[in-house]
Amino acid sequence: GHLHPDRDIFLYGWDFDDSDGVNFDTVIDTSADPTQRPTVTHRYLTPGTFTATLRVADNNSPPLFDTETVEIEVIPILVTATADPTSGDAPLSVQLECNSNLEGAGGSPGNPPLNFHWDFGDGGTSTLQNPSHTYNNPGIYTARCTVTDANGDLGISEFGEVQVQVRDPDATGQPPI
Repeated sequence: GHLHPDRDIFLYGWDFDDSDGVNFDTVIDTSADPTQRPTVTHRYLTPGTFTATLRVADNNSPPLFDTETVEIEVIPILVTATADPTSGDAPLSVQLECNSNLEGAGGSPGNPPLNFHWDFGDGGTSTLQNPSHTYNNPGIYTARCTVTDANGDLGISEFGEVQVQVRDPDATGQPPI
């Protein structure tokens, strides 16, 4: 049934439809303060389309219930890492870039500002989004950029990787410098 406009709502129940086995994830009883209008925050751990349901009850006897639903689209988090150049002789200076589909997305998902952390694969790190780094020793390095939000998380898979190959200049047939 529909709620009577002169009755206070005293019970709020939210179901976020994310297969956690719980019919109503959050239930708030406002009978002590019927003017309270509670808000909740829910974090979806996987991408997809979900139907969130809010069910409310008034202080009628017996209580009347009403239900509202909303579709929520959770986008996958994509992080890409690029390097220029990706190969060359040591010492090799590389410009790295880290991009995410969350930039300019109004903070959804995640709470701005976004934080970037680079692990260059040779012991070096940076918190810049687009740092430059010099590889001094020959080898193949995997540079990884991890993106987190202001809460320190964004989801399960939030990094991008790029390989950088650094050659020994003495092995290229050129005289040593």
